[in-house]
Amino acid sequence: MQRVVMASALLTMFVMPLPSVAGAAAIKAVAENWSAATTCAEDDNVNVALRSKLVQSFQVTALHPAYEIGNDNCAADFSGCAAARAKVDAGASSCQTLWDDGTNIIQACTEDGWWRPYAMTMHVVNGMVASGHRLVLSRKIDDEFSWPQFMVLYEDGNLRLKPHPPKGFADVCFGSSVIIGPAAPSTRPYVDIQRVDINPATLCADIYYSVGVAHVCFSVNRSQAVAAVRVGYRSANPFATFRSMWVADGNSDVDHLQTGAGDFPILSPWNHLSGPSWLFHRNLRSSHNTSAPDIKIDILQ
Repeated sequence: MQRVVMASALLTMFVMPLPSVAGAAAIKAVAENWSAATTCAEDDNVNVALRSKLVQSFQVTALHPAYEIGNDNCAADFSGCAAARAKVDAGASSCQTLWDDGTNIIQACTEDGWWRPYAMTMHVVNGMVASGHRLVLSRKIDDEFSWPQFMVLYEDGNLRLKPHPPKGFADVCFGSSVIIGPAAPSTRPYVDIQRVDINPATLCADIYYSVGVAHVCFSVNRSQAVAAVRVGYRSANPFATFRSMWVADGNSDVDHLQTGAGDFPILSPWNHLSGPSWLFHRNLRSSHNTSAPDIKIDILQ
């Protein structure tokens, strides 16, 4: 079934610079808890939908965990999973480089057995075009001869971010993700991406869905990685969804959610929390994805 890409004229709606977080205090959204318990550390059982029809822009920030990382561990852990799960996650992938200017590297990747029936088109402005399931951004660390990945965007809308590693570390883990776009709440929410147009000079991208477009600008340094999003989609579904895993405190990619109302265990029986800002973080050092970042989501406008 052919999916129709939004007309390119829509891009003109999203060229204005994004406002600062300080100018957005009056706008609030509701966080809805759709999480459930699991014994499998590779299940994204934490699902928090952010809902508001007023949000025009928001920012996702990945920050290093507050605890000392120590000996890092980024390995998958299928010990508490059904036997079939590891086999499903073991599909091969292949990547091709669409851009490499010595600072920024943009890759398009395909994954065998991708769970959705679609691929997305990835287009580097004034450059190459490819089809696949995953867009990957890497950027040179200013003072090192190193180009770690810092952003991965999947065809199902999931976005992963991580900062450049602290001094003394070669890299850090990916962990939690945020679905950018109007994904309907479910045990595995998604919103199919049709096309991504990315400008390597600005690291800004236009992400097209069947229901609209998002304009996202990326940046990274040793302290944080940022995705600043201007919303060009409107639906009854959430504007973003936080996804992560929690098996137990000390075995999780997130264990608490901090808002203006307090700091709550992520799987405690809360249903709705309103606010302009949410910090998804870990109070305890985790054996799983130890260096994976905390994620802060702020409404900008």
